[in-house]
Amino acid sequence: SQNVQLFKSGILIDEAPIQIPSGGGARDIKFELQNPEIGSFTYRVYVPPLEGEIHKEDNEYEVSVLVIDPKNRLLYVEGPPRWESKYLSRALKANSQILSLGFIRGPQGKFMTFGVKGSMTADMREDQLAFFKIVVLGNLTAEELGAERVKNLIKFVDTGGSLILLGGANAWGPDGFIKTDLRKIMPVKSYSTQIIEGEYDVVLTEDAKSHSVFAATDPHLWNVVPPILSVFPNAVLSLGAQGLVSANTPSGNHTIIAAHRYGDGKVVAILTDSLWKWVLNEKALEYKPYQRFWDQLLSWAMPEKAEIESQIFDIWADREQLFLGEKLKVRARKTNRGEEIGKGLAVTCEITATDKRKIPFKMNDEYVVTPSGESFPGYAVEYEAEKAGLHYATAVMVVDGKRVESDPISFFVKPFTPESVPRAANFEVLKHLAINSGGKHYLNIEELNNALSAQNFSSIEQEKVRYESLWERWLVIGFLIGLLSASWILRKLRNMP
Repeated sequence: SQNVQLFKSGILIDEAPIQIPSGGGARDIKFELQNPEIGSFTYRVYVPPLEGEIHKEDNEYEVSVLVIDPKNRLLYVEGPPRWESKYLSRALKANSQILSLGFIRGPQGKFMTFGVKGSMTADMREDQLAFFKIVVLGNLTAEELGAERVKNLIKFVDTGGSLILLGGANAWGPDGFIKTDLRKIMPVKSYSTQIIEGEYDVVLTEDAKSHSVFAATDPHLWNVVPPILSVFPNAVLSLGAQGLVSANTPSGNHTIIAAHRYGDGKVVAILTDSLWKWVLNEKALEYKPYQRFWDQLLSWAMPEKAEIESQIFDIWADREQLFLGEKLKVRARKTNRGEEIGKGLAVTCEITATDKRKIPFKMNDEYVVTPSGESFPGYAVEYEAEKAGLHYATAVMVVDGKRVESDPISFFVKPFTPESVPRAANFEVLKHLAINSGGKHYLNIEELNNALSAQNFSSIEQEKVRYESLWERWLVIGFLIGLLSASWILRKLRNMP
């Protein structure tokens, strides 16, 4: 008896005893998985080798599980705590339409969090951003963000996510957002990196009065909004961007909130670090302008259902495990709002092997049958496994100039071992089995054919007698009952006894 072990992302989470017969054989074992967290997890089932076991290559099996959540999720990543992060965190927690996860940098660079963290980190990897609809960036420098996070965020926006850039001396300073590639997607193409401070009244612009964020706002609300204390002035809007809120300063009106669409997503820039002042006012406590502003902004930033469902890309394989050298068929189909897209698109299947290399394979046009049994025009490719271990496959295509990817699927390639490779026939054993069972042993197919041809079969005649009683036939019984019934009715009609 020994324990079969289950690991989740490298951590032992369960064990179950199993008894393997001394003569060998198969035993089934089942683990029930609970996934209260969202993210991508790798499960590994491992059987510790028995004493004296030589071949251990097939003692483990891995599978990748992608846990998703259909709810609207927001990621907030902030620098050290400040007034803005304090009140924004409260506003996010008070919004019942979204589930927020916040990372706020604490002492010694460690992050403090609020919300359901699960396996998420502040790394903003591409696979992590896929779980969020909105990302809010706080007072972070270009160095703190890093090129990889910026690249992932640009792709996140381009494919339909919303990005909100908060104000802060680090974020909008000379070493902030403007020093990263985020400048390519911001709704302001230039601004002063030197903050000005004072008490400045805020007003809605003409564009804001017809914008979704403010269209339903009570007009009296902006009469009680407290002044802000800081502005990054001289903002020049990017082509197609709208200035929504401006601040009245001695040097003129300066945009403090701007927004535009980029790709399939949206980007908002907040050029002040003192919106939190909207909370601290006697009238503001009654009208709650800060909470109402954030609720309306997040509602606008949340991708519409039609936008989310506009790109549907399915991928699947004909099996989840195979041996080295065997071939796997990977199929995919692309739909747009439920309607099939025509053929002729270049579709690639990117397969990530155990060495983390992504290898692209061209997928061919082919009618595919989905796991549910439906047939659609789609794409397919055969892949021959060359390395053992867990593999991932993603279908990729370019539609209207945009890269569209499926969620990844996984399959496990098992190594051949002496325990799994069919062994050559043992002719001595077969010969003794034939002799002991009264049969004959032939060394090749020719000897077997000659022996079968030499067989003489004589016919045997056998006489059989079969007795059947008419009373056992329902047809006869029914006929007799019918005659008796007819006779009885006829006698009654003639008044005969």
